[in-house]
Amino acid sequence: MTRLRLATQTLIPWIFFFALYNHGRLELEIAIVVALVLNIALNFKALSQGSLFEWFSTVFFILLFFLIILLQHHLAIIHIHLITMTAFSLIVWYSLLIKKPLTLPYVSPSFAVEAARSHLFYELNYHLTIVWGVIFTVNAFLAIIPIFYSSERHLCIIIIPLILMFFGFWFTFWFPDWYKKRVLGEGGVINIRGLSNLRIAKLPIANIAYRCLGKGPVALLLPAAYMTMYNWDPDLLQKLSRNFTVVICDYPDIGRSTLNQGDFSIVNLNHAFSEFISFLSQAPITLIGYSLGGRIAQKLAIHYRDKIKYLVLIATDVGSNRSKKPDVQVMEFIEQIVHDPAKREELMLQIIFPPKVLVVLLNKLHAIYQAGTLVEDISNSMCQLEKQVSENWYQGNGTYGQLNEIDAKTLVISGEQDRIVDRQNSLLLINGIPGAKGLEFSDAGHGLIYQHPDVIAEAIIELTQS
Repeated sequence: MTRLRLATQTLIPWIFFFALYNHGRLELEIAIVVALVLNIALNFKALSQGSLFEWFSTVFFILLFFLIILLQHHLAIIHIHLITMTAFSLIVWYSLLIKKPLTLPYVSPSFAVEAARSHLFYELNYHLTIVWGVIFTVNAFLAIIPIFYSSERHLCIIIIPLILMFFGFWFTFWFPDWYKKRVLGEGGVINIRGLSNLRIAKLPIANIAYRCLGKGPVALLLPAAYMTMYNWDPDLLQKLSRNFTVVICDYPDIGRSTLNQGDFSIVNLNHAFSEFISFLSQAPITLIGYSLGGRIAQKLAIHYRDKIKYLVLIATDVGSNRSKKPDVQVMEFIEQIVHDPAKREELMLQIIFPPKVLVVLLNKLHAIYQAGTLVEDISNSMCQLEKQVSENWYQGNGTYGQLNEIDAKTLVISGEQDRIVDRQNSLLLINGIPGAKGLEFSDAGHGLIYQHPDVIAEAIIELTQS
């Protein structure tokens, strides 16, 4: 149910009540009865779920029914506006006291499920509810003034309260969108329209958490180290989803993915993702590997050739002593990234983007990172494991001697200014894999998928259509 529809459904009884309650005793009695009936009829589901505001409305109208219709309480009739505003202010402040801000149910429909469970979402509703608490409290105090100064009745009972209420409704619809964009990261993967709910493939070696987007042949994206499924560039995913069922996932022991057998190594991940590919599709798929994901993708294309039709390797290398490793300064940066989560975003951005590019993309990158960490983050121990996997990759045999066994149609994508995976590594892949094509960006670093998402997506689509 949309935010507007839910709010309208909740407010219809109150709109009817406020339209009639101040026009005479008969109109007030009609307003109470109709509002009570409408509230129960329209909000029965919310009442059954224990929704605070709907129960407040029901109890309030029942009390008015007894006070005004049955007991004919004179003071209650005269001061109905004061009673109403006081009751509203009390229920709003009470909702904050019990840490269930009154606006929670009405804002959550416009947010992804995971975002609506976050502490930032609670803070958003905390601020919204405070605004409504102030509005109702001010209106309650304004309702006292006509008791002593009857000439001010029209101003204090109608004009100022209406202005405050209109401001409250405007703020309630404007503030969540502003907050989502500036704080929650509206550009993040989690907010892509059409993204499936989280799914878990329960397999012998690992349980893989994943999400899907789009329709068509399967394109599986394997992420880089220190990256979750929510850190991809949304533009890249959306562009690919026009031609593919895009599958994003987490490595075992990140998010909801878990490792059932073996250790966290390239060899074991190779077997785990072979099972995952068979789970996703009976037909050969398009496999896209970024950095660490590219290393796993190479192994998969070598050992499970019948499962991979198209192979895309982004900012990755062949491992062993054949690869050109990052320099000492870069390795020091990576060491800090692993051990200092507070500075992880800042350090990552500095190392994977050229300085001039970072200035241009900073707001977009912050939104993607913020939206990603809002849902899940990577532990320090997991970062350490991924770092160890990379070190083992250079110390082991890698894939250099087996590249000629890859028969998938291959595209190798690199950035000329990549400080983590030198462009020479891409040349080894292009020259070693039969028929492989290369795409290099002269202005890009290791974060090339965020610099050129549209061009990369088009190149992948062209690879599968040629």
